[in-house]
Amino acid sequence: MRVILAALFAVGAVNVSVGGKIAWKKQPPREKFVHVVLVWLRKDLSAQQIQSFESDMRALGKIKSVKAMHIGKPAGTPRQVVDNSYTYMMVFYFRNVQGHDAYQQDPIHKAFVETHKNKWTRLQIYDALLE
Repeated sequence: MRVILAALFAVGAVNVSVGGKIAWKKQPPREKFVHVVLVWLRKDLSAQQIQSFESDMRALGKIKSVKAMHIGKPAGTPRQVVDNSYTYMMVFYFRNVQGHDAYQQDPIHKAFVETHKNKWTRLQIYDALLE
């Protein structure tokens, strides 16, 4: 949950009030399903392999059911509760779970996984339904 909230804070979507409730800065997003993917790339990848990964990662945002996508790297914040060990974070927004499910079956997503799965040592995924 911390990762999901961190992603929402990073894109400026939410504030947390003193009572701990989420307060939307503007209006709540219409996209109600968030898919957060953390990737740990292998340390021995060449610059060309990393460039290929990055290019194909950005192409995932072109999938029709993806309503918004953000890509980031660790901020390096030196706090004990922050995990800065991953290489990339991808945050996808979908209107609903059906949009997410369509994304999983999309040929662009399937090709990305098949092409790049040997480049990461770890993949961690967090899915959430926004209120």
